Amino acid sequence: MSNLNITSRKTIEDVIYTEGIGIHSGDLAKIRLLPANVDSGIIFINKKYGMKSPIKGNVESIVDTTFAITLGNSKWKVATVEHLMASLLILGVTDVIIEIDGDEMPIFDGSAKPIIELFNEKRFHHFEKEVNPIKIINPIWVMDGEKLIIALPSEEPRISYTINYEQSFVQTQYAHFPLSQDVVLKEIAPARTYGFEKDVEYLHRCSYALGGSLNNALVISDDSYLNQPRFVDECVRHKVLDFLGDIAFIGRPLVAYFIVCMSGHTFDVSFAKKIVDIYSNIEVGTIPDIPFKAKKKV
Repeated sequence: MSNLNITSRKTIEDVIYTEGIGIHSGDLAKIRLLPANVDSGIIFINKKYGMKSPIKGNVESIVDTTFAITLGNSKWKVATVEHLMASLLILGVTDVIIEIDGDEMPIFDGSAKPIIELFNEKRFHHFEKEVNPIKIINPIWVMDGEKLIIALPSEEPRISYTINYEQSFVQTQYAHFPLSQDVVLKEIAPARTYGFEKDVEYLHRCSYALGGSLNNALVISDDSYLNQPRFVDECVRHKVLDFLGDIAFIGRPLVAYFIVCMSGHTFDVSFAKKIVDIYSNIEVGTIPDIPFKAKKKV
């Protein structure tokens, strides 16, 4: 696959087992990834309820975006699913069941790399049914202060991302990548989640980052990193990874040139919902009739 423009639906042929702690809860969770039928989509099930109370991996299931993506229904919730969603998007897996015995996905090393490596020895099953991508024809954007996401027409998916932390030595980081599978696997998937040392006490008081450590996050102090970064611009690369995970909830490949500045899960999801609202009821390749209010900043 040359890019993330998936052409056919795909599942796994064998069960995949793994486990790890949640970065926010600090609790151990055991995971099974199971093959799914065509058009099943990404389905999360809790071991307690099984298929009686599944949660679909789509924008309608998102119930919280505070520091992570949380999906939920009336029975249960599952948090920090964005790295798994990004991994499935990168690998082109469209149909899979994820069984968990807890309420938060494992963080592993803070990146998507360990998740993707779970699939290396597993064979995939390709369905005959094709996937209809969303190809952006008219520019679409959301803005709020310094936060910005623009999707422009492009023959191949690519992204430019900027972050700026004026009060930190990190300052400004900028990255531009074609979203080819090879590039994403090498340059984006290994980038770890990051946080600021000064925020740790506050996060713990709010019951966040209880499982965080130097083993699963890049930690930023006043004037240095507390652990060795994998890239000189690892922070912005991880933001690209999070963005891919967040737009994966759209449920269809998105072909566009993305220009993103200082976004986060909440803002990414607002963009994903806007895309779904505009494109859910039109044929692929048809120029959408965007209402005037959708062209304004939101």
